[in-house]
Amino acid sequence: MTMTTTNTNTNTNKQSRERGTLQETLPNPALILSLFFLTCTAVATFLAQSASASALSHSDEFVIYNVKVSFVLKAALGVFSSMIGNLNSEPSAHLLALTCGILVSIDPTSLSPNQSKYSMIPIVTSIAAKLPPVKYILSKLISIKHGAGSGSSINTSTIAHKNISTTSIPLLLLLLLGCARIVHYNIHIGVTLSYSILLVIASLYIHHAYYTHRAHANGNLTVLKEYSGTVIISTIAIIYTTSQLILNDDGRGHGVNGDDDGDDGNINRTFVNVMIFLMGALVASTASASFASVADVWYAVGTGQFQMISVDTAGIGFYFVLPLGILSMRFVEKYHLWLVKCMETVSNFMTEHSDVYVKAYFDLEDDVSWVYVCWIVLVLMNVVMGVSMVNSLCPLSGYLFGRTYMHGQPHTGRIAICVEYSDLKAVMKEQREELFQEMLKKNKKGGANKNVNVKAVLNINVTASDLAEHEKDIQLLRKDGHEIVITIDGASVNSINVAYQSFATAFDGASATWYHTGTNLKGTVPQSHSIASSLGMRSVMWSNYITSMNNAESLEEGLVKHGGGSIVYVCGSANAKASASKSGDFVAILKRVLELVEGAEFVPTTLSLVVKEDNTMEL
Repeated sequence: MTMTTTNTNTNTNKQSRERGTLQETLPNPALILSLFFLTCTAVATFLAQSASASALSHSDEFVIYNVKVSFVLKAALGVFSSMIGNLNSEPSAHLLALTCGILVSIDPTSLSPNQSKYSMIPIVTSIAAKLPPVKYILSKLISIKHGAGSGSSINTSTIAHKNISTTSIPLLLLLLLGCARIVHYNIHIGVTLSYSILLVIASLYIHHAYYTHRAHANGNLTVLKEYSGTVIISTIAIIYTTSQLILNDDGRGHGVNGDDDGDDGNINRTFVNVMIFLMGALVASTASASFASVADVWYAVGTGQFQMISVDTAGIGFYFVLPLGILSMRFVEKYHLWLVKCMETVSNFMTEHSDVYVKAYFDLEDDVSWVYVCWIVLVLMNVVMGVSMVNSLCPLSGYLFGRTYMHGQPHTGRIAICVEYSDLKAVMKEQREELFQEMLKKNKKGGANKNVNVKAVLNINVTASDLAEHEKDIQLLRKDGHEIVITIDGASVNSINVAYQSFATAFDGASATWYHTGTNLKGTVPQSHSIASSLGMRSVMWSNYITSMNNAESLEEGLVKHGGGSIVYVCGSANAKASASKSGDFVAILKRVLELVEGAEFVPTTLSLVVKEDNTMEL
């Protein structure tokens, strides 16, 4: 039986629907983001109100209403800050959103003099991180710390996962001991941390599971060395500032009950306000990681399949995760006294053996500020590093605002090798011809039977400047069968439109079909994907980023695992005279990649053949 579909849309820029997706049935990105924002805000507000129920129990209805409104607004700010981090890969933007949100949630006008002097540290850090000298220093420090040579890239997801794991587990244990200590002193702090601790544990598990089961073991979308350095100093700055704001709280701010008389017991008002904000940020970042991880495990091919899987993930959350969360909260509510008794037992044990175990931590009498600081560090590490890890593994902005692909269909025996024209043009003409001839010879030697007639070619990324300065050379490359792919020129988003028009001029009115984001973070912002989509182009990133011989060797594992469909982005030195033994030599790296592809009996071909719109099913 043969099924045919007719596209009645006369708009030439309208993309045909992908089979097995919800591309034309889902709402637009603005509505999807609004639903995500409202849902996360509602969950975070509910958790924050549940945690602060004891503080509200003695208030009248008018005060409770005002407090609930403030809870909603602060939780919404937290959700919004995480959404900025996930949609904009620039870490300084996420730091700025977090800082502004924290300051707004605690009311900047009520800061004490001791608090005010710390409030500007993250903002100054975010501005300084954009300066070229600072970027250079950060990239060098990260290279030294993680042993990356000049030709190697930094795996941001590995760094983020390591920081989350090494800091969160000991801090979580310390926080649990601190909660037991609070119970022992019978301090009325107005909030219980039980629900937030459960949320942190869920976040830890989701991020760890995502990293462990990611589809591409060597995948990394944020490859700039200064990126990880900026994330790390941003995390340190925001943690230090927030901790100092809490430790220097003198009771001048508004309490949970909305009053100014300081009648909230020993509660730290700054902590409560920051807690509500960070609950929103943690809920949003954990939800984003959940959607990304499920789609990654199911190996979503492009935007359409990602959105389809995300709808299923939302259904799983509604029918399974939500009831489980409600049952957990009911358990805490019903067996509260039993839990308190257990914590009392732990605290008594610690007190009796304080000289041996925890003297350094528990000679604080009734001061529980250190517990607040543990909670702040734990949550901020999961939020900032979690957002960084998701950005490194999943192009969320591309899936929402464009038609984006990290890989093509698996088990096809085909892969796409993307290279920069700036690398290729630096290669001497004779050496380039020799390389192309080798590709054709290897293609004729065999490979999978279904690909025996598929020509071995490259996908070459060109900018508007390349098309203006080397139009004839690029025309010859396209004539030889290579795919010409538009990419961003520097940090100019408008250059995508210029390159598209230049492509049409160079190739007699033909339209470019592919846009490559490149390594510049500007190439991955929502505006870049939106422009590419409006021009009828599909966005492509990569499943393997190769800049050295060591990176090239890692390709073999992915080829065997997925049986094809990989998008390999090869970048090398622009110096064509460099020795082939150097890791940055583009030709040597590309030849090694081709050898690995030939060894797996795959064919390097165009993106259009690797990522097909309506791929036939082969049983």
